[in-house]
Amino acid sequence: MLGKLDIQSLAPLISWPHFFYTWNVKDNTSEADNLRCEAEAFLDKYKEKCNVNYMIHTYDVVHDGDDIIIKTDAHSNVRIPFLRQQVPNSEGYCLCISDFIADKVTLFATSVDQIMINDNVDDVYFSLLAQTLSDRMAEAAAEKIAKGVRPAVGYPSIPDMSINFILDELMDFSRIGVELTDSGMMMPHASVSGFVLNHPKAQYFSVGDISEEQLLDYSQRRGYTYEQTKRFIHA
Repeated sequence: MLGKLDIQSLAPLISWPHFFYTWNVKDNTSEADNLRCEAEAFLDKYKEKCNVNYMIHTYDVVHDGDDIIIKTDAHSNVRIPFLRQQVPNSEGYCLCISDFIADKVTLFATSVDQIMINDNVDDVYFSLLAQTLSDRMAEAAAEKIAKGVRPAVGYPSIPDMSINFILDELMDFSRIGVELTDSGMMMPHASVSGFVLNHPKAQYFSVGDISEEQLLDYSQRRGYTYEQTKRFIHA
């Protein structure tokens, strides 16, 4: 499914603490209050001009160890490997994204129109304001379209940026104006992709340190050389 969301509908979902963190500003301070006022005025200026594009799709899956295999049609399946924690968490478990996927999985991607950034490229402050607000709007759109835990590609539980190539193969990011760099980064920068986990025990977690042994195993499952895999891992 494809769609667009307007800034006005997404503004209430902005995570201001994350926004302030990006600016290195403490929440609940006069500096934060002033920054938020400027940010909200900025969004109001673009509420009729800028949209957030999104796509979301649910697939049938089967499990194979720490991998899932997405069934796209009768003739083609797509394998997605995941990394597992090597150090048990406080409950004694080593978590993996595949633990929280049953027989179906939902994939999503969002991307903000570049107009806000393009309009302010010559002003350093407003260019940064546009970029940081766009980042938060992309995250807000993900929250709007997908309820549940939403681990994103490149984040601590899915540190392999090359997973974006698989998601692009499945959903075709170009349909929402997104291209991938050689390193798997999404362009425009204010874009996010990932998985929706509706499992009752789903949670955010960090894979943490990745041993050489696990990286070798993961490389084989991913179909890359060890050196190729290291290039894509954001640990």
